[in-house]
Amino acid sequence: SFFNDAYRPTLGERLEGAMGRPFAELWSDAWPELKPMVRRALGGEGSLCENLPLTLTRNGFEEATWWSFSYMPLRDASGAVMGVYCIITEKTEQRRLSQQAAVEQKRQAFRIELGDALRDASTPEALMALAAEKLGQHLNAGGVGYAEVDASGDSMQVHRDWMAEGSASRAGTFYRDDFGLLMFKELKEGRTVVVNDRTLDPLTAGAAFDAGYESAHICAFINSPLIRNGRLAMILFVIDSRPRYWTLDEKTLVDEVAEQTW
Repeated sequence: SFFNDAYRPTLGERLEGAMGRPFAELWSDAWPELKPMVRRALGGEGSLCENLPLTLTRNGFEEATWWSFSYMPLRDASGAVMGVYCIITEKTEQRRLSQQAAVEQKRQAFRIELGDALRDASTPEALMALAAEKLGQHLNAGGVGYAEVDASGDSMQVHRDWMAEGSASRAGTFYRDDFGLLMFKELKEGRTVVVNDRTLDPLTAGAAFDAGYESAHICAFINSPLIRNGRLAMILFVIDSRPRYWTLDEKTLVDEVAEQTW
């Protein structure tokens, strides 16, 4: 494998000792995807592949990347194939921007759909039920609901919620001490709490909270607070019974729905 200076950033951590190494060895992690195109080029047939996804190790960790590859036979003066000429263009950033645009478009469509639905709600209870259902379906969540916090701040009442098919309602009374004082401190100060795995997060980890989260079948959640007259009055919660990585877009959308329904 021989390459020009413009190719060097593509190699990342594999740059040292890369010049002159066998191509299949240099790109061993991507070789299963690249091998058919290289073989075609060695057989005299060029090929072009657009937006090929490859998981590559760069900057010390694996990452999803996208590339466009052009493999052409490299011929000598007699016309015999003596190698492969490869032109590559990384498309990862374009792919990321395209995905972001698609997410924003989907979110904007959801905002409009939710707004239209909420205008038909005749009571606060109907409004919250509609918002919970629409948000839960949009996020493919395990459940969504509103927890009303009592004046003392010691307990919460879930009057009604939306749960994914096959999941039981979490309606009922829940106590602050069963879910983590540090977590409630964040909520009382008006900050949304995002937990991807409650067994690992410092706000919720510990045997003292196992019973509360296990009885409610909650492993991951987003809690968005409503502060009214200086106190925590209500929480819009989105939950999942399994660990889940909540994206910034999802957290932002939950906050937007909370603000819209308040």
